Amino acid sequence: MTSARAKAGLATELDVSRAAAQLESTRAIVPSLLNGIDVSIHRLSVLLGEEPGALRSELEKVSPIPSAGPEVDVGLPSDLLKRRPDIRRSEAQLAAATARIGEAKADLFPRFVLTGTAGRQATQLHDLTLGAGNFFSAGPGISLPLFTGGRIRSNIDVQTSRQRQALIGYQSTVLNALEEVENALVSYSQEQERRDRLNEAVSHSQLAVDLATEQYRAGLVDFLSVLDAQRDLYANEDQLVQSQTTVTTNLVGLYRALGGGWSASSVVSIKRATP
Repeated sequence: MTSARAKAGLATELDVSRAAAQLESTRAIVPSLLNGIDVSIHRLSVLLGEEPGALRSELEKVSPIPSAGPEVDVGLPSDLLKRRPDIRRSEAQLAAATARIGEAKADLFPRFVLTGTAGRQATQLHDLTLGAGNFFSAGPGISLPLFTGGRIRSNIDVQTSRQRQALIGYQSTVLNALEEVENALVSYSQEQERRDRLNEAVSHSQLAVDLATEQYRAGLVDFLSVLDAQRDLYANEDQLVQSQTTVTTNLVGLYRALGGGWSASSVVSIKRATP
């Protein structure tokens, strides 16, 4: 458009050079974006145990960024104890450490064993008869920790210390899980607000480009005003797309912090239930 206006005497070569410079600077961004796409395709393919280009036909299809709803059903904080695998693992380790204390204390008490034997005995094979050479014995046995009490008590102290360590680890795991959820909630909600503001900025920038173009055609402003409006529009559009991507990835991070449990078609709502 600028070249046509310059040929008609309505614009200068300076305007044409500025427009061409902005066009090429925008085109220069494309190779780096394509490189990022190729690298991501290769990484995902290898992570799935395929050749680097195995997913190219599937992932090169152009489609909009998946939309994320404004709400996520968080539920009770205690639900984290049921969903997150790291908390379940830490809880199992604490239960095992507690059980080992009971086993160690059981060694302090006497142990009673009921034993018995029966059979036949003879020096020759032909001497084995139904009535001769029979023997049997029966009676209780008892084991007292008279000389190993110190070792047993030391083992109890060791198991108690391990149980305390497991308890501290369990508490730390729960607190870290709650922190991750809170951080994910804040990041998700704040990024949604940023996306909405950028969406408004894009609308205003598009209006500014339209007005600047009309004024330029009418000879009311120079082409520099159009270029400035176009740069602002491009910058806001770029930030908007990045924010939309961040909203989606933050939602994935929130589901990860919550321990998952949702499908793509489930209703998403940020609701904090109080215990």
